[in-house]
Amino acid sequence: MGAVGTLRSSPTTLSPGPAPARWRLWLVLLTVGWHGIFMVSPPWLQLFGFSGPRMSYPLFIDSMAVLAAAETHHLGGDAFQHMALDPYHRKHSYSSWWFVLGDWGLTRADNPWFGALFVLAFAVAAATRLRVRAAGEFWWLLGTTCSAPVLLATTRANNDLVVFVLLAPLPWCLLHSSRLVRLIPPFLIAVATGLKYYPLVAALMLLAEPGLRDRRFRLGVLALLLVMVGLSVGDDLRHIAETQPTVEGYLGFGACAGLDVLGVPAAWQGRTGLLAGLALGLGAVFTRGWAGWLRRMAGNEQWLQFILGAALLAGCFWTGMSWAYRWVFALWLAPFLWRPVDPAAMPVAVRRWWRVARTAYWPALWGGCIYFLIYNPLQAAGHAPPWRVNLAAWTVVQAATWLFCGALTVFVGAFVWDGLRGLVGAGPPVDAVPVDRRDSPHLGST
Repeated sequence: MGAVGTLRSSPTTLSPGPAPARWRLWLVLLTVGWHGIFMVSPPWLQLFGFSGPRMSYPLFIDSMAVLAAAETHHLGGDAFQHMALDPYHRKHSYSSWWFVLGDWGLTRADNPWFGALFVLAFAVAAATRLRVRAAGEFWWLLGTTCSAPVLLATTRANNDLVVFVLLAPLPWCLLHSSRLVRLIPPFLIAVATGLKYYPLVAALMLLAEPGLRDRRFRLGVLALLLVMVGLSVGDDLRHIAETQPTVEGYLGFGACAGLDVLGVPAAWQGRTGLLAGLALGLGAVFTRGWAGWLRRMAGNEQWLQFILGAALLAGCFWTGMSWAYRWVFALWLAPFLWRPVDPAAMPVAVRRWWRVARTAYWPALWGGCIYFLIYNPLQAAGHAPPWRVNLAAWTVVQAATWLFCGALTVFVGAFVWDGLRGLVGAGPPVDAVPVDRRDSPHLGST
């Protein structure tokens, strides 16, 4: 129980060395340096296989696709079909809101600074949300920020980085003392949803509001905004199925990944959303005893940040196939998985699920990368492992990801259940439950 990062009742003690502010500085510098190496790296670094199966692609290729779509639309073409202006002739798979970039005069020639802007905004948003409290946590967070999926997102300047930037302030805003600031989240969620659809799941964060009247008002504002978003992008939704890229192997993220390899009938591979509903139901039914702890955590920024990341990751995992970029939201999970605030108050049942998520985290995040670090040099030397070894490694990584996202879904289910009960006035008043305000310097009156 005394090991760094384990649950213990005593306050966190910083290891000898730099103060927390300096740990954060080192985290930022090392992360920026690591990502910078791959952005200017010679081809052999890509062939070494860190970021996947011998991948090599132009820098900021995903922001290029967005600009190509905007330029295509501005010139009168159909960006939802294979685009001649895109280097890989991809289809635009997001909403038409991105087309405004063409109206602003942006073209593919602007991609170097445009993609760099994506990455810079993401770096600033991540740096402001991560707090390093101990040496062990520094290495834990560094392993997350320097992981292959996050590297993939930054070197390609994927627009998941834009979603990250838009949603990162949500916990801070929800706990702010100003009513005006607490009104910002519905607008951030609506904009992110209009750009890329899946951020709609972040709407459940509004259930965290302790003030019942304010909470209902914000949910009403969000509902109105989402109706407006739906009217704006409704026609774009017709293109979702036909424009989604096919993702296979370790670079994919989703419950459907590899199910055909495991012999699961194709008819069932698109029904993994049912598993999400089942997991949410289990989270609601079997975590009702968490109510007191959930109410104590209602004012904790670290917890709300964890739920935001868990909802986005688990939601994307169960409902479709995505590129591994989605793991950028793990940056919001990492602090809670390292050591939650006030672990001594965590009920045994909560602690069990926390340990499940914590144990599965690294195999799910790093498993594919480690395998390719071994596989690619062997393949280059003419000694590629046989298929059964590949399948075994894939199965281990996928099983860890299923276990991890299953645990996240249970936490989200408990959060949603408790929030809905509070929304209808069931359960004890929030003011009657002690609230842990640590790590929430902006928390004020409701």
